[in-house]
Amino acid sequence: MWRKAETSYKTALQTLKLPEFEELHLEVLQDLIQVLLNLGEIEEAQELQRRGADLLQRLLADPKRTTPQKQQLALKSALFNQLTVDLAIQSGDTSGALTLAETGKNTCLRWFLGYEEVPELDYRQIQRLLTPTTAAIYWHLSPSALTTFVILPDALQAVLTQRNAEGNAEVRRGFIDLNDQRSASLQHVLAWEKWLTEWNQRYQAYRSSKEKANGTDKKQHPWRRQMVESFRELRAILNISGIIEHLQNQPIENLILIPHRDLHRFPLHYFFPNYTCTYLPSAYSKLRLLLDDEENRDDGGKFPINDTPDNCPLLHSLLLV
Repeated sequence: MWRKAETSYKTALQTLKLPEFEELHLEVLQDLIQVLLNLGEIEEAQELQRRGADLLQRLLADPKRTTPQKQQLALKSALFNQLTVDLAIQSGDTSGALTLAETGKNTCLRWFLGYEEVPELDYRQIQRLLTPTTAAIYWHLSPSALTTFVILPDALQAVLTQRNAEGNAEVRRGFIDLNDQRSASLQHVLAWEKWLTEWNQRYQAYRSSKEKANGTDKKQHPWRRQMVESFRELRAILNISGIIEHLQNQPIENLILIPHRDLHRFPLHYFFPNYTCTYLPSAYSKLRLLLDDEENRDDGGKFPINDTPDNCPLLHSLLLV
């Protein structure tokens, strides 16, 4: 199956030549990289990623493109950026993958929050968000993988829980078929997408239900009655038990939760009842406030990193994005 897809996409690239079909060429590169990742062809995927990144930068730098056109292109190419994270992970570069994930988030947020430029934050800079009792859980979704980074105060690099999920009995039993030819990471993200589709369908049915008008209690609607079971499934998909394993035997009391894409919609703090949780759309959304505040302080003092979002109106508004 994957080999046939590889052949088809390579044929398409030969047809959609540059410069006539630049955007279509980039879209096919995205699809081909995803196929190569599932085939384990890392070196070829890396080369295509470099080609795609160069093409994307040229398109975004084109002075003939309007700002709305560049915005649309950047959002369309988000999948390409997400696949570069998967590629870095498969190459063993966990810290680089986290940097790429953060850059990808800020590229999208830039158009909504007015960032003048997209910074490239490394692991040590992201660790500035932490205190000795604070850790961060950083999720990343792509078409090929659901990845979770656990960022601890004194760790030399982020802990990657995606790999552990393949051996987690709860996840494997419910969502991963060891006889399936597709990779465990792809089955994992497909389980998430299936869960999300079913959740959306039940929620839409709940919203459009006429039970309230008829005097029937909507609390008995299947969306509400099945909510506990739905979140039990989501807990398994997100491998929450694997995340908590990394937090145990650590003096962690507070968690910064940095979801990705549709994960922003759900109360992820529900899975961490023993911790005080706050949310961020990206690490930079708070780090830029820290840097701005430090620059504006005459006494050279440091902004207290463990301030809560409620103490910062601008940050609180960012969490709603």
